[in-house]
Amino acid sequence: MPTYDTDIDSTDLTDKLVKIRSTYTNVPSGVFMCTGGFGCKVGSNGKVFGKHLVTGETTYTRRHWIEGWASKEDEALAAHWANVPLAKLNLEISGNILRSANESVDEVARDDAGRVTKEQMRAIMFNLLIDVNAIHGMMREVVDAEHTE
Repeated sequence: MPTYDTDIDSTDLTDKLVKIRSTYTNVPSGVFMCTGGFGCKVGSNGKVFGKHLVTGETTYTRRHWIEGWASKEDEALAAHWANVPLAKLNLEISGNILRSANESVDEVARDDAGRVTKEQMRAIMFNLLIDVNAIHGMMREVVDAEHTE
């Protein structure tokens, strides 16, 4: 793996390993191999295309969601999670999704002053729907994997 001794903000991210902020990913370790996209360019906040090392999922992140360079410890954690059974990985990811959803709902529930707008409530409900669908998809993967073995 490459070593990174330069400032991430002044470096093109193409073919580099980065760590996504935990608030923007549910994948354990958050290690992401950047492969391209406008967001890889210095000074951009666009999409950075690449692959999660843990799941192998090809997707995108945004440059401002990136915490920094992936450390050796991050890489070791990604390697660990990449080798656990699918059911255990999906349990960890669904737990992360649940924690994130709980934080969103808790924030709204604690709004004693009534400052939560309809738009904010819609956004939270939409995100909860996305989270429930993600968990359903992960459970489907586990069931499908068990039936193909």
